[in-house]
Amino acid sequence: MGILHGAMVANLVPVIAARWREPTALAANPTPISDAIRWSLAAMAIGVFASGLRDLYAACGLPGGGWPWSKPEGNREAAAVEARA
Repeated sequence: MGILHGAMVANLVPVIAARWREPTALAANPTPISDAIRWSLAAMAIGVFASGLRDLYAACGLPGGGWPWSKPEGNREAAAVEARA
């Protein structure tokens, strides 16, 4: 694997060096998008951000972070074993 990696790098380095000196030809080309799509995407982005904040809040274990799910009270497995005995 080491020999194959060395051969790949030996062939790749000259190509990268040659392309490094060339112009990129990247240019901004804005696409016309309707305002409805822009607002829809903005609303979805805000929703994703809010969801991430809620996940962070829950991961920190802060009060109410597990809503609508609640933590089990006590150890259910131990209670089930005691109930069978």
